Amino acid sequence: MAIASSPTSAFRPHNKFSEYAGLHCSNSNLAQLSGNSQTKAWDVLLASFVAEGSISSNDSIKVSGNGFIDGDAIPAPEHNVIINGNGSVTGSMIPAEELVDCSIGDLLILSGWGVKENHINNQIPVTNTGRLPWECDMNPAPPPGADGPWNFCLKENETVHISAGIYWFSSWTQRSGSRIILDGYVRILVTGPMHFEGDATVNAEQSPHNLLIFYYPESPLELKLDGDAVINGLLYSPFSNAHLTGKSILNGNILAHELKTSGQSQLIRWVDTTASLINVMAPSILCINNFDVSVGFTISDMESGG
Repeated sequence: MAIASSPTSAFRPHNKFSEYAGLHCSNSNLAQLSGNSQTKAWDVLLASFVAEGSISSNDSIKVSGNGFIDGDAIPAPEHNVIINGNGSVTGSMIPAEELVDCSIGDLLILSGWGVKENHINNQIPVTNTGRLPWECDMNPAPPPGADGPWNFCLKENETVHISAGIYWFSSWTQRSGSRIILDGYVRILVTGPMHFEGDATVNAEQSPHNLLIFYYPESPLELKLDGDAVINGLLYSPFSNAHLTGKSILNGNILAHELKTSGQSQLIRWVDTTASLINVMAPSILCINNFDVSVGFTISDMESGG
């Protein structure tokens, strides 16, 4: 499918999106971090970790087990930070003056251009094993001439290169040892199940600012990052729960309805003052149909460290 001309708008998915490791917008569930999971920040220019892996919440924040926030834990107005066990926060725990606003702008400009009609999925090449990444398990490849379903799947130890552009995945699965390597700035809208296993990686060799993922499944689903999986990207999941577990790592930023981290998982914000504004073309449209509602972020209540 040839990509249609589209409006371009320089905006962030959220005006505070890049200032925090995670944003929790729900005012009905407190943000929780437990096990040995942690948030922190990597300063690209200093090439060192800095105490800026902050979390902002529209409810209270609970840090328990050996949970660790290397940065601020900012609860909602008139809420607090609850510390249990060996949980710790290195920065401020003073409540915010106002709730996090999870809406984004420029939707009227973008609303006439749909990613489902203008993606470039058919430009994704074969993997290192010589097959197109659209058929795994019981999910068939799109029939010839059909536009979907686009069930993206990499089998064990497969690698694929994805060029700059906008893509639509009906589902996204990666088995252990699989790799996605980006050749440019990539935006992906995901409208179905999303699951990573073992040591699967996405964009592990490059900056998170090269990848923007909008997760908007057509029915309530959990985004799961498991095992030793690594994603370098900015993940925008306003209506779905996300779960980081095992020794998984998300380098970048996340906004999710409920985000759980457990085990030894890490949420690492990348501080990069040289990164430009996110230039987003229409993938946001399908994510934001109901964006008057508050959405949220949670980091888990599991106490075990595994």
